[in-house]
Amino acid sequence: MEIKVPPGMEENAFFIVRYGELGLKSGPVMRRFLNRLRSNMEKMFLDANIDCYLNFTRGRFYAYPGDLVKGADILMKTFGVVSISPGISLDTSQMDDIAAKAVEYSHWLLTKGNSFAVRTRRVGNHPYTSQDVNVRVGSEILKNNTEKDLSVKLRSPDKILYIEIRDNTAFFYHQKIQGPGGLPLGVSGTSVCAVGNKASLLAAYLMMKRGNRLHFFYVPQIYRKPLPMEKVLAYFGRFILRPAMVEIVEASPKDIFGILDSECSLKGARAMVLGFDMDRFTEIIEEYGVKSTEHPVFYPVIGLSKDMISEMFRDTVHGENL
Repeated sequence: MEIKVPPGMEENAFFIVRYGELGLKSGPVMRRFLNRLRSNMEKMFLDANIDCYLNFTRGRFYAYPGDLVKGADILMKTFGVVSISPGISLDTSQMDDIAAKAVEYSHWLLTKGNSFAVRTRRVGNHPYTSQDVNVRVGSEILKNNTEKDLSVKLRSPDKILYIEIRDNTAFFYHQKIQGPGGLPLGVSGTSVCAVGNKASLLAAYLMMKRGNRLHFFYVPQIYRKPLPMEKVLAYFGRFILRPAMVEIVEASPKDIFGILDSECSLKGARAMVLGFDMDRFTEIIEEYGVKSTEHPVFYPVIGLSKDMISEMFRDTVHGENL
């Protein structure tokens, strides 16, 4: 998705970073998870050699990267980030100043014949309501764009201008870009994961989305329809900024449980992850029997049909071909 802010306003450009379910945790757990999310974002910007100032305030992170496009790419790969919005900030909460900046934003955002709506949220004490802002800004936009034949449409408008007013600062944006969501990577311990086909990559993705850090092992021979190593690396490159470290293991389905169990002990991992669907799991159990392991085994996609696995996998790559 193209990242857009009005020309000439790049100096005040930033991202609102939303984190969803982390805000539902108890106080100590939420603080630990938010600290992890912040450190993960800082590390990814550092690895990419991009300057970025991160600010946190009541329910939001605000990211001010030196490069908006690369910054968006990093934030969209960060587990725990539900969505981001590129926008601009204004260091005042005065109604007149907000309306003037909104009009300036609208000159760029709205084109002839557009319908639009204004959505405002506030945090803090102000001498006006959110609806007051919507009405004032909407009327000013109409008054200052008469040549564009604009109209206000509260349901399903062509464009929405969002305004967030937090204490003495106002933020303006119009895009909401989806992130992976889930929990920050690293809050749920470490596991070892055998990858080799699309189902196993989806299994790895689902574990990472729940905050589990993985050691990857490329074992294509245990899976149906295996993928070459370059495609495995390309997939993880969508979610891990630095190249994924994937160890190659020669193992049969009979031996994989013992090998991964040993690797758990060597790497201090707490569990192993396999991408077997029910059909493949049943084949292996029927042929080799149940294997006893010291560490628990997770099968994140075992309850999914092949069609469901294919659909969810496509969603993780946004419909693109791997």
